Amino acid sequence: MIMTFALNIFGVDKKTEAINELRSSGLQIIKSGTKAPDFNISGFSGKNVKLSEYKGKVVLLNFWASWCPPCKAEMPSIQKLYDTLKSSKFTVMAIDVGEPKENGANYIKNNKFTFPVFFDAKNDASSEYSVSSIPATYIIDKNGYLIAGMIGSFEWDNEKVVKALDLLASVD
Repeated sequence: MIMTFALNIFGVDKKTEAINELRSSGLQIIKSGTKAPDFNISGFSGKNVKLSEYKGKVVLLNFWASWCPPCKAEMPSIQKLYDTLKSSKFTVMAIDVGEPKENGANYIKNNKFTFPVFFDAKNDASSEYSVSSIPATYIIDKNGYLIAGMIGSFEWDNEKVVKALDLLASVD
């Protein structure tokens, strides 16, 4: 409380504080005002969803595949992050790219991951983000703007990232 009050006195708002936390965590900060490309994608249940339907929530958008060792290495940290923040205005969209749905679905089921998973067998969504290497992850604010990104495996449940995403989720 005192820290937030002091930050507000000096002109640093919650979003700026969150971006600073993400930057200090090693994430690449994306130019302010960059709209996240929208897409329509099939979920684990088979229902189609648009990214824009998540407006009002901070989204961790993760492109991965079941054959990718770095992708599999970061999945437990994505689960921990999801478990920590899922009651706030935060969600995960983990998008399995370029492989049959059964491969990704079996991997998710066998590892008991509960965060939202989607399937991009034709690489439509990943093309919108020019994904050329996986894992590739983006953070999207509640208004649909890209905030930060990371190519490669990352520990998503680290203290700075959790704090930053919680701050972004609390911004009106």
